This record gives sequence, C-alpha cells and structure tokens, in this order.
Amino acid sequence: MKRAFTAVLLALVAALLARPARAAELADSPCFKCHYVQKKVFAEGTVHNPVSEADCESCHDDHGPSNKLVLKDEVPQLCYGCHDEVKGSHVHDPVGGGECLECHKVHNSERKKLLAKASPDLCYGCHDDFNSKPTVHSPVAEGECLACHNGHVAESSALLTKSYSRERYTEYSEKAYELCFECHEAKTFQEASTKDATEFRNGTANLHYVHVVDRLEGSKYRIEKKQKRMTCNGCHFVHGSDQPRLIRPSMSRGEMTLYTISFQKSENGGTCVVGCHKTREYSRLNPVTEVSSATRSQNPAGGAKGVD
Repeated sequence: MKRAFTAVLLALVAALLARPARAAELADSPCFKCHYVQKKVFAEGTVHNPVSEADCESCHDDHGPSNKLVLKDEVPQLCYGCHDEVKGSHVHDPVGGGECLECHKVHNSERKKLLAKASPDLCYGCHDDFNSKPTVHSPVAEGECLACHNGHVAESSALLTKSYSRERYTEYSEKAYELCFECHEAKTFQEASTKDATEFRNGTANLHYVHVVDRLEGSKYRIEKKQKRMTCNGCHFVHGSDQPRLIRPSMSRGEMTLYTISFQKSENGGTCVVGCHKTREYSRLNPVTEVSSATRSQNPAGGAKGVD
C-alpha cells in the first residue's frame, strides 16, 4: 500500500512540475501583468510559437495605434513576418484573399494547426456538406477532408494532395490515379478477370478494367468504339450521391448535360441506364450475356449512340 501511495504521489508531483513550465514561459511577458486572464487561457491546447515564447511584441505594439488590437501590421502581412507567403498554381480562396483568421486562431486552439474549428465543420463553413446524401464517400463521412485536399495550395484546381483526373477520359496509369490508390487497390482496375478485386464485375469479367484500362482490345464488353479510357469522375461523384456506389446522375460540360446515368443496384450486380452506351446489366453470380428487351426499353437515352 505504501509503495502504491508513493507512486501516486510521485506522479502528481511530476504533473505539477510539468504544467507550470508552460505557464512560466507565458508569465515572462510584462503584458500578462494586465492581461492576466489571457495568461491562463493562452497556456491551453496548441499554442502559437510567439505566445509560448512570451514574444507578444512580435505581433503587437505596446499601446497607442488606432488599431484596437495594436497589431504591428495588417493580416496577412503580419503572418508573413514568420510564415512563408503561400504561392502556387492553385491557392485556397481564404488564403489568396489573406483571410488567415477564417480558418486559424492566433493565440491558441484546442485543435492542431491552431484551427478555429474541427474538420469537417471548419470546411462546411464555406463548402457543401454531402453527409445528407444517401451514399457518402468514406473520407467525407469520417470528416477527413485533408485526406484528399490541401488546405492552402496545390497543383490541382481542387487542391488535391495527389494526381487525380477530373476529366472524363485519360490514359490509364498508376500515376493518373495516385490519389485513389492511397485507399483503393490498383488491382481493382488492372486485373481483367477477378473473383474478388471488385464487386463491379460480370461473372469474373472486371468491369472497372473494361471502363478504365481496356478500350483498345476489342473486348465484347467494350463500351464504345472510340479509343478512350473512362476516369472515375466519368461515372462517380467523389463526395456523395443520391445513387448507390457514388454514381453521378449526369455528366455535364458547363451548362450542357452530356449524358445521364441511372444506376439500379441488385443483390449480385446492377443495371446501368446511361446515355453513353446501351443499357447494361451485370451479375457477379450469373453473368449476363445479353440485355433483355424489357431492360433496354427503360433506357431514357433512347436514340443515343451506344455501341455493344
């Protein structure tokens, strides 16, 4: 019992010694003689370096200027005194507009990176929330916006962290789908025949492979004569959709709808009624060899030029 009590006592002493170390740093500033409430508040959570070093003067003048926060400069110029100015091909709107404080707190925060709110609530202050959709991409459902997007700048117009084609067609390569392959396995697209790499298959015929990779070899599942390889974006909404499997309702170019997509999921497959090819059914257990006349009659694209 005595040994246990001693261990608890030592742990308490260690904790008490550890906590004042940060408070002592903040107490070194003469500012806290007046701003004593802030001294305690600013010591919690993630603390901005100038605050933890009690270097209030790096951002503030003592007193006097008309600026009520007595800042030495305007934001973002003040921030750029320590932080690199963000430049690149595509810059997040708040960053480009110098609105650092739209996303960050300046003294301390309960969250890492001094974020004003937790993701995704911070993002939803400006961006649409897709969680109301019946089908939601896992990173979106888990609030992991930064799994795919950079917060400040990127080479992609969507601020994506890695390569991903937002076009309908692209030449297949692992590089072209680098972002997707952070979570999804490449074999989902690379194996022409599979029993388990994807659920999008007719028997063992991998229909992801047919759409994304094999457009030049005359497959009987081939979607169109043109030598084009479909991208993920050609069929899926990446955030959320009203249809199963994140299938998009249509594909547009500007204000013009190029084609519509109606996807019906079944127990072992599904039916795709789409304007870019004839109606197709598929089944993992009972491969479909022909499209029934009843199913074909459901195709709203009617006279669309689909090729078997």
